[in-house]
Amino acid sequence: MSGYAIQTKQLTKRYDKQIAVNKVNLHVSAGKIYGLLGRNGAGKTTIMKMLMGLTEKTSGEIVIFDKMFRKGERDIYSRIGCMIEAPAFYPNLTGTENLRVMAKLRGVTRKDAIKKALGTTGLPFNDNKTFSQYSLGMKQRLAIANAIMHEPELLFLDEPTNGLDAIGIAEMRKLIKEMSTIQGKTILISSHILSEIALLADDIGVIHHGTLLEESSFSDLEKKNRKYLLFQVSQIAKASNILEQKFGLTNYSVEDNQYIRIYSFDVDIAEINRVFALNDIAVSGIQTRTDSLEDYFKKITGGAGIA
Repeated sequence: MSGYAIQTKQLTKRYDKQIAVNKVNLHVSAGKIYGLLGRNGAGKTTIMKMLMGLTEKTSGEIVIFDKMFRKGERDIYSRIGCMIEAPAFYPNLTGTENLRVMAKLRGVTRKDAIKKALGTTGLPFNDNKTFSQYSLGMKQRLAIANAIMHEPELLFLDEPTNGLDAIGIAEMRKLIKEMSTIQGKTILISSHILSEIALLADDIGVIHHGTLLEESSFSDLEKKNRKYLLFQVSQIAKASNILEQKFGLTNYSVEDNQYIRIYSFDVDIAEINRVFALNDIAVSGIQTRTDSLEDYFKKITGGAGIA
């Protein structure tokens, strides 16, 4: 056993000459929440569709539960639940009635399956309200109830908080966390919102233009947030030369042609400031700062950032 619920090897999807997903190697640990983070159009939904066999891969391998995945393998499908893109339900039926239809199509026979799924997601059983009367948050909850009705071990949730208000997002986050920590489900969740993934995921994969740029545990990712001294100076080139020639510093970076980040704290700030002044370099400010996760993602995505 590998310890991974999902692995992909060089997973690729092309549409004619356009590469939507480019040689992606995912490693989703069993029992964990894996956040697939990227801007809209980055390839997140395409990856999920390939994992479910809804879209044919162009090349590469998919391994689920330590078994090579091939489209149509019912023994694997029965262990997976998914909510990909907009949920499709009958608007004139209640939530319970909709799930009864879905249960028949799936062959779910356990008598309490629908009631249990609705209870888990906080929706009423045998309510009179039709799907057309549901709020967006209720519709998202019903989609998740449909995905977990057969008690899968693995869940794919594509942008589950999309369009929800602040209260709906908090409720959905609580539900997803409980399904992982209490029920032990492995959850692959996609989002373009960094703050949401930060509050949910154990592990994270950053995808940009179809390429997986980073894969890490969230705790390891946070350690990459470096502290630095920020100098705002009038002459960047001259100040940089002094740092290298006078102080022997190379662990620094320049931004916006007026700021210098020094990633070393064993320097004499007062002496650097004095030497700058002697060389007619005006220092407008000196601060101690820490790179945020947003700064880090902007760096690895070439400045594009993530919402």
